[in-house]
Amino acid sequence: MKVSIVTAVFNEASTLDATLESLERQIFSGDVELIVVDGFSDDNTPDVLARHKSVITKVIRCERRGVYDAINAGLHCATGDIVGILHGNDRLASTRVLQHIADAFAADSGLDFVYGNVVYAAPGSERIIRRYDCRRFSPRLVAYGCCPPHPSLYIRLGAMRDIGDYSTRYSICGDFDMWIRLFANSRFHHKYIDEDIVVMSPGGLSGTWRARLWRNNVERRAVLRDNGLPASFGRLLMKYWIMNR
Repeated sequence: MKVSIVTAVFNEASTLDATLESLERQIFSGDVELIVVDGFSDDNTPDVLARHKSVITKVIRCERRGVYDAINAGLHCATGDIVGILHGNDRLASTRVLQHIADAFAADSGLDFVYGNVVYAAPGSERIIRRYDCRRFSPRLVAYGCCPPHPSLYIRLGAMRDIGDYSTRYSICGDFDMWIRLFANSRFHHKYIDEDIVVMSPGGLSGTWRARLWRNNVERRAVLRDNGLPASFGRLLMKYWIMNR
């Protein structure tokens, strides 16, 4: 089985080594296709990529037009059986993550996508700050703004082609829109894998409390409305209680 991974980067030299090393350490019986989309980084990111060229299949350099545009550019080049996203400041949580994901697809030919858990740790640290555990998640919770962590999504390439690109109309919630579309497609069969998939760094596009409580929820409300689902700030605020109870 071949797994394609898209990594969109811009000036992430300080964390990118760990990202790429986590791929190099994978114990995996299949093939890995790593597509890096670089928004013309002007730090040492190109040097980091050169050091890890053995694990990189393709580097695409293009003008920055948002993270979802960069992810789409990488996905358009993907040729694997399944595809996933690994951000340039994150890393795979164990040496067998890709093998376990591939095993899940191999065991069920009707499986279209999987998702799991992620943990948060500071760059260069193994101390877990927070865990995003999806055992309590149910697709009905997307109406409250809940969704699995985006970096835990692995999907068959055919299903990805069917569902279409990430919407670039959203600056930080294009992944939430993608989750809604995936769960709304009755033809798609999905599975939760009770495993830590990715170690994420705190922060990111929507990681600050100000972003979470305001900008993130403003966009989530727009995504819900655009997908014909009920949306209100009161309903969205309930997700913090739902996912942490």
